[in-house]
Formats: sequence, structure tokens, C-alpha cells
Amino acid sequence: MRSRGVDAQTYHSFFRWSGQKDWTPDRIRRKHKPPVVIWDEVCTVSRAVLEIFLDWLVQRGVQVVCFGDQGQPRPIAGASPHAWLKERCDYYEETTVDHRSRCEKLSALKRAIRLQSNKIQCKEMRKALPRCRGWANFVDVWHPRDLLLVTRKAPRDRAQKFLFVHHK
Repeated sequence: MRSRGVDAQTYHSFFRWSGQKDWTPDRIRRKHKPPVVIWDEVCTVSRAVLEIFLDWLVQRGVQVVCFGDQGQPRPIAGASPHAWLKERCDYYEETTVDHRSRCEKLSALKRAIRLQSNKIQCKEMRKALPRCRGWANFVDVWHPRDLLLVTRKAPRDRAQKFLFVHHK
């Protein structure tokens, strides 16, 4: 990192560097600390984890830039850190413009489920998504290079098997 003149790292790159998976403040002392760490998807990390690492980084003079969406699903364990981060940060800016979504229906859905509970978000997505892009259309345009993201192995395996059989 230092030999390449890296002045900033993403959070993922910072913690993945050297292959260490179990980061603790004791282990992190041995790492090269860039002057800036960019932490994306910060609202998906629990407050308890954030407190440990943000305090450690700030005490060592590292500038931490956090990006997150309080409308994202909550961390699996622990409370969402959005309100705590908002109170603690030096600068806060909130944007509601979605620059990545090219589908107006999908963009409207994302605005409608923002800050709703996981249960409501799932319910609304199940109602809306079949209208946005049907399974038949998906099967027609799918290519083996495309990623198929499914939360459970069994449904993923069934979908992949079906797609490979029907791929032209």
C-alpha cells in the first residue's frame, strides 16, 4: 500500500488487507493507517462495531468518510447506527436522488419503502417487482455471465438449474 502511494482506502480494502478476518484493536495496531478511510454502507454495520473502530481510527488522526442510507436493511445483530452517527459527525449531508436506478418504477418503489421496517419492505417488493420485470422476461435476457443473488442456497440452486436448462 505505502509503496504505491495510496492516500485513501475503502473500509472493505482496509480490513481485508493481509487476509485477516478477525479484526480487533490489538491486531489492527500492526496495520498501515492511510490518512483517509472511506466507509461505504455504514448503516449496515452495528453501532457497537462502529464505536470500536471509529474511535480507534479517529484517535490516530485518520479521517473517516462514511456513506450510508438509513433506509437500508438494519444490521443482522445490533441497532442501526444512523442516528448515533448523525449526532457525532463533523459534517452531515442527506441526499434522496438515486443516480443508479434507470427504471422509474424501481426508483418509485425505493422511495416508497425508504425507512420502513424489513417486513414492510419485503411485502412491498413482492407486490411491485413482478410488475417491473417478469420472470419470463428475466429468463429470456439472462446470460451465464450474469450474477444471480439469492439469500438461500436451495432456491439459488433451483433457479440456476432452470436458467441453464432454458438458456439459448
